[in-house]
Amino acid sequence: MSGGRLGISVFRAGELISAAEGFDAVSQRLVECNDANASFWTSRRFTQQNFTVVPFGLYVRGLYGILQLEVQQRRA
Repeated sequence: MSGGRLGISVFRAGELISAAEGFDAVSQRLVECNDANASFWTSRRFTQQNFTVVPFGLYVRGLYGILQLEVQQRRA
């Protein structure tokens, strides 16, 4: 698909960086990308957890907001 121009190296969890260091490692260009659960970065940006496993990754108020939005859309 990429004609050999794209190389991907896969590392086990914790082999290069810890799970909580992924955001910083990409920002500092220590690694080119990171695939991790966004809940690790809630101390930086609280809203990051909303992108992890929606709707089940939300806190109670966020989940309630989504349910209310769905109810309003059904009524419309």
